[in-house]
Amino acid sequence: MTDQPRTHAAAAPEMASPNDIAMQWLMRVSDPDAGADVHVACARWRAADPAHERAFAAAQRFWQRDELALALEHSLRAPQPALWRDSLRPFGLALAAMLGLAILAGGIYLLPQARHFREWAMADVRAPLHRIAVTQLADGSRLTLDAGAAIDVEYTASLRRLKLLRGTIVVEAMPDPARPMVIAGGQSTVTVVGTRFLVSRKEANDRIDVQSGRVDVQAYAGGEAKLAAGQRVRASAAGVSAIEAIDPSSVADFAAGWRSFDRVPLQDVLAEIGRYRWAPILLDDPAVGMLPVTARLQVSEPERALAALLVTMPLQTYEWPGGTVRIERRR
Repeated sequence: MTDQPRTHAAAAPEMASPNDIAMQWLMRVSDPDAGADVHVACARWRAADPAHERAFAAAQRFWQRDELALALEHSLRAPQPALWRDSLRPFGLALAAMLGLAILAGGIYLLPQARHFREWAMADVRAPLHRIAVTQLADGSRLTLDAGAAIDVEYTASLRRLKLLRGTIVVEAMPDPARPMVIAGGQSTVTVVGTRFLVSRKEANDRIDVQSGRVDVQAYAGGEAKLAAGQRVRASAAGVSAIEAIDPSSVADFAAGWRSFDRVPLQDVLAEIGRYRWAPILLDDPAVGMLPVTARLQVSEPERALAALLVTMPLQTYEWPGGTVRIERRR
C-alpha cells in the first residue's frame, strides 16, 4: 500500500474514513513480513494530516485496551466460535500478535489469514470492515457493498468486469448492450446487461439473487442458469443449484442492512450483528445461544438490533469500556 489509496481507472474513489485507513495501516505494519517501505509509507500517511495521526493513535489505543485482552482470554477458556469467528473476522492473526496472545487448537478462531486481509486492503473498491458502503462506478452503475466486501474493477471498450474478492454486493448495472457486465465470484460468473441483483461469495459457494431484470450464471465447475426477477441460485464446486423463488424486495432489504430470521439460534443472530461492530459480543451460556430468534432486524445498526432483541427476549447485557458487550439470560 502506498501513502495514497490505490486507485483504478474504472473504480470509484476510496471510501474508507481516516479511522478505517488507520486500522489498515496498523494491521500492515504489525505484519512480521512488512518491509521498510511499508513502515515509511505509513509514517508518511500519518504525517500528511493531523487527523491521520489522531486516527492511528486511536487505533493503537483500541487494540491495547485491557478489556479486549480479557475478552480474548475469556474466549480461549470457553470459546464461542460462531460469535468470535465473525465479530473478530477482520483482524486476523496480527491481532493476536499485537495483544501477545497465542492461537490455541480448539480455541479462538481468527480470520482472515494475512493473505485475505491483504487482498481486502489492496482491492480497487472495498467497504469498511464494519459498515455498509455505497459507491458509483465510472459507467454510472451503483454498488452497495456489505461490510468488509471488496472488488477489483476492469473496464474495457467491450466489457465491464468486476471480481468479487470477498463478501456480498448488490449491483444496479447501467444498461449497456455493447458492454455487458460480468461479475466473477469464487465459483461462478454472472453476466448482465442492466438489472439489480445480489452476489454473495462464501468459501463453498456463490449466491445470486435477482431483484429486477435478467442475469446469466455460469459455474466454473459446469452448468448454467438464466435468472429473472425473484429468483436465486447457488454455484459451487458441484455446479449450479436448482432455481429458488425469493421475494425480490429481499435484495433491497439486504442493501439497507435488514435481515429476516426465522427461528435462527441466537448465537448465529449475534454473529451477524457482530459483523457490524468493532467491539465483540460475548455470550457466556451455550444454552442461551441456542434460543430461537424470529425477527426482522437492521443488523447494520448493531446497537438498535441488540436493543430490539432485549425487548423481545429474556436477555440482559453488560457493556465494558470500549464497547465489548456480554449477553446473558435475564435474572
